[in-house]
Amino acid sequence: MPSASFLANQKAMQTRQGHNNASSLFGLQHIPSDNQIRNLLDLLEAKLLFRVFAKVVSALEESGELEAFCSYRKQLLIILGGTQYFSSEEIQCENCSHHTKGEQTTYFHALITPVIAAPGNSRVMLVTGSDGVPK
Repeated sequence: MPSASFLANQKAMQTRQGHNNASSLFGLQHIPSDNQIRNLLDLLEAKLLFRVFAKVVSALEESGELEAFCSYRKQLLIILGGTQYFSSEEIQCENCSHHTKGEQTTYFHALITPVIAAPGNSRVMLVTGSDGVPK
């Protein structure tokens, strides 16, 4: 995607083209905030997305899109990166990780963001679920 997030991409598409996938594919009247999407998706178990992910990978294979990412011996290169997207000394939930130093505890959410990449290809494919676990 040309934007850092799905929602940013939808807002840019709306500005450029007068419509967006969030509306046409999902029937949303307004593009929600990143926080609202997290509020909705964090309630779902990642395993609910496994079948969808398998269908997407299958469609990418059938369309030949994955071929552009194959390198030596038709292998896919998966690069792992990590990020922390929430941190608080006061707010926490049951899914938070935490770090304690002395008497101070910091709660946070972190994830691994694996992507498929290939030398000479300026695009990458994100290959993770909402829980940050490679599928």
